[in-house]
Amino acid sequence: MRDPVLARIIRERGFRPLPRLKGTHFSALARSIVYQQLAPKSAAPIWRRVLLAMPGAPRALPSVRVLRAAGLSRQKASYVRGIARAFADGRLSGPRLARMPSEALIERLTELDGVGVWTAQMFLIFRLGRTDVLPLNDYGLQRAVKLAYRRRPTEAVLRELGGRWAPYQAVACWQLWKWLDT
Repeated sequence: MRDPVLARIIRERGFRPLPRLKGTHFSALARSIVYQQLAPKSAAPIWRRVLLAMPGAPRALPSVRVLRAAGLSRQKASYVRGIARAFADGRLSGPRLARMPSEALIERLTELDGVGVWTAQMFLIFRLGRTDVLPLNDYGLQRAVKLAYRRRPTEAVLRELGGRWAPYQAVACWQLWKWLDT
């Protein structure tokens, strides 16, 4: 392995396969909006209520009022509805998304209100299973690099490490994220 630190972490903690989000492309993006800036324990019950409130989504989507009653802020409800409209009107198409190159897909997704680069990268990793994605602005990755590598996680350092991990950058990030959790 080209990275002895990561090799040690995997040897000590075991290899963790990259998980995939179940559901649809729409639900994966909507879930990411719901979870933004919330602790997972707080977001999970809200997400369950949102799912119950939108059984026909993305074609049939409840009003902002119904989504707010499920626990979303007005802004997040608006973002979820915007994503649903993009799928319903064909601007986003599941099969087409899966075939797009990563950079083009990030560009397309970030045109939607509420979807930033990090959210698009998480979609690529956890919904589409793309292994060669390096989320430079991810706090968990930066923290793991600081602790495991004892290096300041600058963009240059992260890119250097990403070069070692390619074409499995996302897989390496997942190992580091899980290492932080233990």
